[in-house]
Amino acid sequence: MKDPKNIVFIKCHKCSSTTVRMLLEEYAQKKRLKFMYEGYNPKMQLRDAPPVMPEVLKPPYNLSTRHIAYSKKFFDEMMIKPYHFITFIREPLKRAISHYYSLCPLSKSMSFNTFYPKIDEYPEYRMFFTNWMAYFLGYDSPDEIKGINNRYSFIGITEKFNESVKKLEKFLDYQFISQRRNYRYNNNNRYRHFVINNRVRIKFVEDNHLDYMLY
Repeated sequence: MKDPKNIVFIKCHKCSSTTVRMLLEEYAQKKRLKFMYEGYNPKMQLRDAPPVMPEVLKPPYNLSTRHIAYSKKFFDEMMIKPYHFITFIREPLKRAISHYYSLCPLSKSMSFNTFYPKIDEYPEYRMFFTNWMAYFLGYDSPDEIKGINNRYSFIGITEKFNESVKKLEKFLDYQFISQRRNYRYNNNNRYRHFVINNRVRIKFVEDNHLDYMLY
């Protein structure tokens, strides 16, 4: 049996990330690995930012599964080496719609179709809907994205969740026990009645060129 891998899961919002986190934490528990969730649970940590809760960090760790954006400096300080970056990504517009209606307070008073054309009026929310996956995974340009396989050892796709989980099991040399491994991606079923305005779709694709290149 192979030695357990040390893993940094870049947990991008609304990309099946909570389900994947729970699977990885099962892996850590079964392998008796130390994971950062124990005492460290930031709602979000941006790239190259100081740790949100530095007083509770007790490195080094085998596993990171929280909403912490890519930062090689931070993870070099926190993780047992060698370690692997992994992530899951999702069709950008579906991810953005899910993010908006799940996490953005503005969704209580306006639809995504109303919000997105006026996104520049809301700078505090703009970053979450403009190349958010690329930002969270640590990319700022098309040239950087071309080298994605040099940074990430595994990339799952939300729309191909079950297939991706099987590949993740192979990568980890571990079969998940949790029933969450049989999760069926529901094609954004929660918002199945939402119809995106075509002009909004066009603007979104233009604004999110890095995310679409990534996907």
